[in-house]
Amino acid sequence: MRLLKYTVNSLIEWKHENENTSIERVLWMDEELVYVIDVNKNSAPYLRSTADIDSALIDGRAVIKEDDTLAVILKEEDIPKELLKEQEKFLEMELKDKKEVEEKLEKYKKEICLLSQNWIKDENKTISDLLDEAIGKLGENIIIKKFTRYEL
Repeated sequence: MRLLKYTVNSLIEWKHENENTSIERVLWMDEELVYVIDVNKNSAPYLRSTADIDSALIDGRAVIKEDDTLAVILKEEDIPKELLKEQEKFLEMELKDKKEVEEKLEKYKKEICLLSQNWIKDENKTISDLLDEAIGKLGENIIIKKFTRYEL
């Protein structure tokens, strides 16, 4: 059982003996295995054991940098439940009205999921609407597998 808190999208910085560091992003995980990719190299993802990561975090050979949730969430169903619970707790401390907490939580979900975000050229359309339009015009199914988020 994992004792340390890292989740999908966590960035883990590894400290090497030669004073260099590398950063890995957690792509997928279960209780025993973690699928990671080195963000500084153009290489294929690879597997690590949770035991290896846990021991490195405990003895200081690695540290959790941050959770970059905005980087890869495609649709609302993909949002980790823990993330929503943390956000809800934060909002409950900040706001007293339960309805207002629910409204802010819904807004948060729409902001962090690509398909729910408003299109920059027309605020009345979401990315999901654009995708549906393109599918209708082309008559082909379109699936978004990967995207990059830029923030100005």
